[in-house]
Amino acid sequence: MALEPTFTTFAAGPVFPSTDDHCNLRVVRTRPRVSLHQLAQYMEATPARRRQIIASEKYPSPFRVSYEPAKRMFREALRLGWDEEMLFGLASERWFSTPVESDLADFRRRQAMDAVAEFCDLLEPVKEQLATSDASIRLAGRLWAPLELGGVLVVDSPDLVLRRFRRGDDEVGVLTFNVSKTKQHDEVSAQRAAALLMAVAAENKTASTTLSPDLCMVACVFSGIIVDADRGNERRLRRAERACEEIAAMWDHV
Repeated sequence: MALEPTFTTFAAGPVFPSTDDHCNLRVVRTRPRVSLHQLAQYMEATPARRRQIIASEKYPSPFRVSYEPAKRMFREALRLGWDEEMLFGLASERWFSTPVESDLADFRRRQAMDAVAEFCDLLEPVKEQLATSDASIRLAGRLWAPLELGGVLVVDSPDLVLRRFRRGDDEVGVLTFNVSKTKQHDEVSAQRAAALLMAVAAENKTASTTLSPDLCMVACVFSGIIVDADRGNERRLRRAERACEEIAAMWDHV
């Protein structure tokens, strides 16, 4: 089995590592897989862009920018009720109060700070949508089983679990952040991502809970879009399954 190091979390050691110890590893994923956000964009991409998406999933770059430190700040801001000024100030204090050891670490913290600055504009709309949903929030905090669709594993790690009790039902959902300067969602792809997110959540929820579409939310930080799933999910999932069948067929030829 090919070694697949984790590129997007820094659970131990410095927040912004100064080196890429895995940078000389050539990772090849033998089983077709695609991130939820990439699949949503694949469905409206040109043939050339589709091939690029498959290649990036099959041969993941060890130099990929990680926004996980920024996402941790987003999660804290929503859980603890921070406003934009507090979020920006705490991120600046945590990341820039001490020097870093290399240009790479400095680059990483500046990229994370860019994401925080963008999220400051999205923070209040997200908080308003969460307040409207009347749901409590907690950290997702575990590995999520992928969705198997058309011979492809569709993967995502939601950031927050949403839960409310309504008319005797224990309703749940999840919120996931898309944080990428180069792979931003538009309204169409964000809605597709929300449909896929709901399907991933359905694979992971407990039998005693009810999955609610309005509690399955996608927030795209750099495009400033936040959407929840709607009633058109079955149609979107059928299109996603056809896209996955195409990915599976092309996987060994990329």
